Amino acid sequence: MAIPRVFISSTCYDLSEVRDTLVTFINSFGFEDALSERGDVFYHPDLHTHDSCIREISNCHLLILIIGGRFGGTYKAEIGKSIVNAEYEAARKLNIPVFTFVKKDVLSDHKLFERNKDKDGICYPSIDKQVYSKHIFEFINSVRKSPTNNGFFDFQFSRDIEDILKKQWAGLFYEFLADRANKSKLQSANQTLSQLNTMSRKIEELVENIYRKVDKAQADVVIESIDRKADALSFFRSIRDWTDKPILLDIDIDKVMKIPTNQDWFEWLAKLPDFKILDNVVSSEGFSSVLLHKKTLIRPVKEGVPDLMKKENEELRMKFESFKMLDKNERRKILESIADPF
Repeated sequence: MAIPRVFISSTCYDLSEVRDTLVTFINSFGFEDALSERGDVFYHPDLHTHDSCIREISNCHLLILIIGGRFGGTYKAEIGKSIVNAEYEAARKLNIPVFTFVKKDVLSDHKLFERNKDKDGICYPSIDKQVYSKHIFEFINSVRKSPTNNGFFDFQFSRDIEDILKKQWAGLFYEFLADRANKSKLQSANQTLSQLNTMSRKIEELVENIYRKVDKAQADVVIESIDRKADALSFFRSIRDWTDKPILLDIDIDKVMKIPTNQDWFEWLAKLPDFKILDNVVSSEGFSSVLLHKKTLIRPVKEGVPDLMKKENEELRMKFESFKMLDKNERRKILESIADPF
């Protein structure tokens, strides 16, 4: 049976007792520990030992980072960085959950460092070699200022780390169960939507067959007209879904009817109150996510546009074309139908 593997990243000399205690704690959960000094890292004969440690991170599922008063071995690939720094960055790149613990006295001196960054000659009692004090404190900053995966705790004894890890790992397990339940609900919803789409298509085909039998001459015209109306209504529903507001509520439909339709959909829509167009903007998040945020339109451009944006712009263009092809009475009926929330 596959079990989670936990990598402990820290300096060894000053934190050996903490590391040993954590091995027992990790094993008590049924997890496998990974410590460099215990032979858990395969030191490939063709690689530097540092590279072997970094490589081993990819075989683990969790990382416990412990920061004390020693800098540790300098990472051979980058001056000013320790092997512990490199292990942490490797875990982050692999999106491995990191649980960081900083010794209380080091964290206390870190606060002093933050207030006196520009001053030289300050002695930090918790740091083994003062020449490395800045490196250690800046490493703490890199952890806490990371946009994600940046939680950290202070500790004095091994039991402090164990107590916190119990809660954190319980939270991790809870998230797994919650995500599993949500995934099940999503699959069920997708199946329902798929069934509805299938039923809708069957109904459409049935109606088309009835029309063709009842009125062979006009069947194609009637069906095409129904499709146009459906597409026109879908255009406004799409806009409504993205703005999360009724589009034409309290708007004079007579004025809307006077807006020329011989223009692009976004230019026509920009004539409505509160809408505006932004030029030369491309969203990396996808067209619809920014399209009508607070009724702001992003004008479609030809170059550098993500495929999702191109697809959604083309769909809106085609739906608006259907709206333009309707006669005035039909367009008015569409506008009246969406003038109230639906």
